[in-house]
Amino acid sequence: MVDFKFRYKITYIDGQTYDRKHILNVQVTEEEYKSIIQGVLQGIEIKDNPKIPDVISRMTETVEYVDRWTSINGASRTSPLKNPRRITSLEFFLPDDVYQRVRRMKMPLELVNFEKEKMVLYRSDGSFVTISSYFGEVTIQDSREKNTSHVMSTDYFVDQILG
Repeated sequence: MVDFKFRYKITYIDGQTYDRKHILNVQVTEEEYKSIIQGVLQGIEIKDNPKIPDVISRMTETVEYVDRWTSINGASRTSPLKNPRRITSLEFFLPDDVYQRVRRMKMPLELVNFEKEKMVLYRSDGSFVTISSYFGEVTIQDSREKNTSHVMSTDYFVDQILG
């Protein structure tokens, strides 16, 4: 499973439109991730991609949940809305940094065909660090820090190592 990060634009029944700048994520399979990226690169909007109806459904559920906990001005609420706002349309987007990274790649469609790379570094105390790379992002997880991972672009990771 891969974390798919996305932004969204929401339109309510009264015509108000909000382009939320914060990023949400859903878990997707690697095949679903590839379909999303390939679709975006081919000019297909995420919400119109016929290969990922389950992903769109999970993204919609996530947005609806967050919307119940968010005021119209974008501030967090202390309790959810009793009656959810009526949403007439949702648009989903790649975060700007991901979109720019994909656009700069010479052959981005080739990159989605590469397998996920993974390396495990073991410490003398039995703990370990897992470094994995997939589609231009490096994820670092420390076995001593449960449920925590650090994600960065592959370019930034390499610059830090070699710099």
